[in-house]
Amino acid sequence: MSEYFQRPLSPFFKIFEEKLSAAAILDLAPQISTPEAHQFWVRGGYPEPVLSDDPSFWSVWMENYFLTYLNRDIRKLFPRLDLTRFRRFISVLPKLSGQFTNKAQIASAVEVSEPVIGDYIDIAAGTFLWRKLPSLESRADKQIAKAPKGHLRDSGLLHYLNDEPIQ
Repeated sequence: MSEYFQRPLSPFFKIFEEKLSAAAILDLAPQISTPEAHQFWVRGGYPEPVLSDDPSFWSVWMENYFLTYLNRDIRKLFPRLDLTRFRRFISVLPKLSGQFTNKAQIASAVEVSEPVIGDYIDIAAGTFLWRKLPSLESRADKQIAKAPKGHLRDSGLLHYLNDEPIQ
């Protein structure tokens, strides 16, 4: 965002260089306004659609990216994969972004078994479409009870797959 809006990095990042007091952190002023951050979040992080001011270009680019991902990359990496069911799984991912991933519910929605959903999640994570976030419980028995979360790595793709128009 800082590069796109041609602003210096937020002073918040000094926290990685030196220890800042709580008061110093509270006094930090953002370099980017909330509307600018929202605009960037909706468009995503891929350079071509971000740099274009044309919303129709954004839609076409995202559609082409998604179709290339499915029809070329996934087909080439996993030739025996049922693309129809995997595409159905991908269409569920935006609704799961940031939520607990209950494999049984996803399997029911996609009409496959739970182990297949586990494989699909691994494929999406391995191809950098999805980021798996494990449970943050320290005790092993609680980790089993707590479901992991995940999210789509690009917020622009998230909005595209949710059929959300951009401004």
